Amino acid sequence: PLGFPSDDVTRKDIPAAQWFSEGNGNEARTSYHGYPRGWGQLIDSPTHIAPNPMMINTKGVDGPRSEGPLPRVSKSHGYPKDAPYSPLVECPCTTRIPTLPPDYKLTHETCTIAYDATKSAQQCHDAVSRMQMPPDVTVDKHTVNQKHKPRGCTLEVSRDGTHVDAVWNDDSDALDACGSNGDGMTAVARTKSLVQVSVKLDGWKRTAHFELSGPSDRWFAVGFDAQFMMDLPYTIVVDADGDVMERKLGNHDAGKQLKSTLVKVSDEVHDGIRTVKLRRGMKGETHEYRSFSLDESDIPFINALGTSRKFAPPHHGHASSRLVFLRDGSRRCVCRGNNGTMGGVPFQAGCWPESDVERQNNPSCDIRYSGGLKCCRHLEPLLDADQEMPNSEDTVYMKSRWYFEEYKPEAPQRHLMRLFWMAETWNGEYDVPQAPRGTPPHQAIHRIESRFTVYEMMGNGLMSSPGCSLRTDMNCADPDRVDPNKGVELVYAGGHCHGPACLSIELWNDDTGMLVCKNSYVEGKTDGKWDERGYGHIPPCVWGDPKLDAGLVDPPRLFLNTTLRTVQTYNSTYKHTGVMAFWQMRGAYGR
Repeated sequence: PLGFPSDDVTRKDIPAAQWFSEGNGNEARTSYHGYPRGWGQLIDSPTHIAPNPMMINTKGVDGPRSEGPLPRVSKSHGYPKDAPYSPLVECPCTTRIPTLPPDYKLTHETCTIAYDATKSAQQCHDAVSRMQMPPDVTVDKHTVNQKHKPRGCTLEVSRDGTHVDAVWNDDSDALDACGSNGDGMTAVARTKSLVQVSVKLDGWKRTAHFELSGPSDRWFAVGFDAQFMMDLPYTIVVDADGDVMERKLGNHDAGKQLKSTLVKVSDEVHDGIRTVKLRRGMKGETHEYRSFSLDESDIPFINALGTSRKFAPPHHGHASSRLVFLRDGSRRCVCRGNNGTMGGVPFQAGCWPESDVERQNNPSCDIRYSGGLKCCRHLEPLLDADQEMPNSEDTVYMKSRWYFEEYKPEAPQRHLMRLFWMAETWNGEYDVPQAPRGTPPHQAIHRIESRFTVYEMMGNGLMSSPGCSLRTDMNCADPDRVDPNKGVELVYAGGHCHGPACLSIELWNDDTGMLVCKNSYVEGKTDGKWDERGYGHIPPCVWGDPKLDAGLVDPPRLFLNTTLRTVQTYNSTYKHTGVMAFWQMRGAYGR
């Protein structure tokens, strides 16, 4: 990684890092990428460009104009037989990416809103069936109607830890509290993911015992209390020679090796599987080590298999899972855990409760998700597991031109900050459901809207935040620097939506009822130059100084409390997954 420069206070108003995303996509060559005279994206003495191309190879076996094989989910969406495009317009979720429904977790407290309670005896007993128990533990399931027992779903562990009762109590007047830690001095957990993981906590000796099993010909690793590498977990790595190390992972980075606190008890290999037994104190030596407690109910973890004998990126596969701890004599509440997993990774959607995609019950908001960014994985084949992969390999060349001006201190160009919003309100993408069969194309229109203030756009904390550094933060649009009397001047407004179904994206000032900008998707109609069939572009709205650019009008002035509304429309004759509705805009602090 290139890293970011330090926040040089002597040049704090000149960005040292920029990104260029306006009007991005595989668009026709007539797409406009630029700003009016007197404006631009300032950057201080750039030395590197780091492109981030996203590309799907759709070429058929008989050349670029022939139809290639399709996975089942893409075929199910339908598309015109004479279409000049491939139905692989977004990454389909093929059978290579296993999908699991929402799981459940244990807690010693009553289920919160975030981890909803189970709703029925069937759901309760199914949840317990999906939990991986130690092999010497027996499980019984009961349904009762008793006031002296906690209501809902509980897991009761025997005093000796060898037996578990899954109890559903449907008495609505029963006690609220369903959890208790108990006073047992042993807690155990066992789960098989890519790596088989067993943990036993011995409260008498304050010792944690680990048993990890994985392939003997390469390294494998387990990171505790994490669902992603960005959680920076304490991690145990075992290599193909049986050597063990402890690490503190970085954000998609190998992180650093820690001083060893583990004692190897045994190391055995049978039928290509290495099993190591380790122990260490329950309390971590420093904050970089994960501490363990008898009160543990549930610990998420990530695990990975390497591609080499010794630990080194990249890994061959990764997944997340959970350790369910059973403490002797304890009682635990059974609550909803994550929203399901895709390819071993927890499914996370960003559908705000008040967003149109949530109100419309859009499939992108839950595990029904069937195509889009979550199924775009580097070098991932986009055919189903039982489909034969073509053995040809293509070489692709990319070229870009950059036009720039030297900075003019005597008459400086005004810097344009990034102003960004999604009509799908931070979900990042959504599905266009197919209109009822027989709907005329001009009536098959899917529409979503989103309302927001300029302050919410600039200070939401997801892209830009109050007090951000213009020097080092490429998203910085600091609302604290806006003069309340002068506002923000909007200079460029470009919509990002997906062909071939995109129709338009509109930006309205909801306070005045004025249409600020409308972008319409323009599709090529011929095989002629600049009008290639199968390609499209989205002309943006541009404002500027009429004295410098004839034909342009002065930028509209927006204030922090201005309410804006964005409206996105797509044609819904066919189903489309993973579409977007972004405003990628640029503006300046008002003068």
